[in-house]
Amino acid sequence: RPVVICVFDKNQNKEYVAILNKLRMSNISSEIYPGEGKLKKQMEYANKIGSPAVILYGDDEIKSGKATLKNLRTGDETSIKTDELADEIKKLL
Repeated sequence: RPVVICVFDKNQNKEYVAILNKLRMSNISSEIYPGEGKLKKQMEYANKIGSPAVILYGDDEIKSGKATLKNLRTGDETSIKTDELADEIKKLL
């Protein structure tokens, strides 16, 4: 089941694709939320497909170079450098 990368701003698509590629290179099933929508809708989608986690990467996160990883089983959120996301996600799977 894929980890879902939430879309905050279509103009940041290359940022989302960069994360997607990092995760896929680590053999982590992942996808960028198809289209745009309110965050609540994106979370509902992730829950519906049984995703273990979502990645929140908005303007603040992009500036800090850290993404927020939300574990959908526990509801816990962690701020993680994008380079370390794959390792953190593997711990959840």
